[in-house]
Amino acid sequence: GSLARSTSTTARLVSTGIGNDSSSSPPRPGDVGVVEQAGGALGRGFLRDRDLALFSGGQGREGARDLLGHGGNASLPWLTSSMLTYAAGMSERVVPEPRRQRRRPTKQGVILSRELIVDTALRLIEQHGADALTVRRLGTALGADPSAVYRYFRSTDDLLLAVADELIGRAQYGWQATGDWRADLRAIGLRIHAAYQAHPQAALLAAHRTTGRTYEIAAVEAILGVLRGAGFPDREAVRIYHAFVDQSLGFAALDAAALALPAAAQAADLEVWQASYARLDATTHPHIAATARLLTSDMRRSGYPYALDLLLDAAEARLPATG
Repeated sequence: GSLARSTSTTARLVSTGIGNDSSSSPPRPGDVGVVEQAGGALGRGFLRDRDLALFSGGQGREGARDLLGHGGNASLPWLTSSMLTYAAGMSERVVPEPRRQRRRPTKQGVILSRELIVDTALRLIEQHGADALTVRRLGTALGADPSAVYRYFRSTDDLLLAVADELIGRAQYGWQATGDWRADLRAIGLRIHAAYQAHPQAALLAAHRTTGRTYEIAAVEAILGVLRGAGFPDREAVRIYHAFVDQSLGFAALDAAALALPAAAQAADLEVWQASYARLDATTHPHIAATARLLTSDMRRSGYPYALDLLLDAAEARLPATG
């Protein structure tokens, strides 16, 4: 858990034809574009698995040289040495911030920005699920050429980390320390949980990632500041921070997964407590039978608020005595 690891299979090649549904012919030498997913090219028969693998996982220029050295482009007569060299360097060519802004509006009359792309990605994920986060679909939603996204993000994984950081930022928005460490940590925990419940599909993708970006860094600083300010020694503060964050994100992911289910599946899962557990015989299951009414009621709510209080109670018991 963290406020964190997936591998990106992003393959960047010099072409406009690969992965473009409007054309089935190989790209022309000199064309410039991006293949976002390896599957797009493999499905079209343009590249072999090994060829694409050389461009994933940060193989870069070494991968290009290896591909050429082993005759990897023998089946790709249009794939020249210069094109491979260009492709190998694409992952390093995210446009610097001052030069990113699109000079002309998109088809929908908007100016692209990192913030707009992240917001749009978050909306697509919530509307259509995790599989919706593809550059092609994102480009369509933005009214822009899909390759424009790569002026702002190196890959879909880079974009996903930005989405994860945005969720953390939304959780922090408006929070201010009060000086009461328990109240402050409780507020942060409930805010994290609520932000992920508001975006359950995105939570499934983001809760386990470490972004190392602005909002996450601010959250880590704030939580550690609350704990150190309360008087916890540094080692204890870090251990409580770790437990606190893992608990909040663990419950956030668990509850988000339930919310991401179709409505019928959600209702069926809840009904199990009434239809099954509440009808168990007291002679065979005395403890369940004795608490059945409480179970059917309590299991309809998230256990996080109570679990959070238990953690804070345990933390308070470890706070060094003062005075």
